Order: sequence, then structure tokens, then C-alpha cells
Amino acid sequence: MPKKSKPDAGYAQQPSVAAILSKLRSKLGATIEELAQGREPHTIRAILSRLRTRAGVRVASSDERRGRVYRAEGGL
Repeated sequence: MPKKSKPDAGYAQQPSVAAILSKLRSKLGATIEELAQGREPHTIRAILSRLRTRAGVRVASSDERRGRVYRAEGGL
């Protein structure tokens, strides 16, 4: 069984990751398309996954009129 690692604040402080995290923390949240802005969608999904595992951020998603919306809840 792998060891659980402690949250890594350094990952969330990287400029591109911090920009995505700030959008996720807004009241409206953000869709993958809104977060991408010149990046591939799979890159954004990887960052969301790493925020969950490395930074300990809880990322919730919901289906809304504009598509699947992601929001950060708690964490660093």
C-alpha cells in the first residue's frame, strides 16, 4: 500500500497552477474550456488530478447549463 504524502504547497504555487486554482476558487467555478486558454484539455485534467493528490485540494464538479463546472473546496 503506497504511503499517503503530505500536501505540497509548492505545487499549488506554480504560476500556471495558481492561476487555475484561483479560477476554481471563484463562486462560478470554471469549465475545462475556460481553464484551458491555449492548453490542451488533457493537461487541465492532469492539473486537477494533481491538485487533488499533491496539494490536497478538494475539487468538486457539477453538471450545469454551460457544461461540467469544477470548483475548489478547501485545501491549500
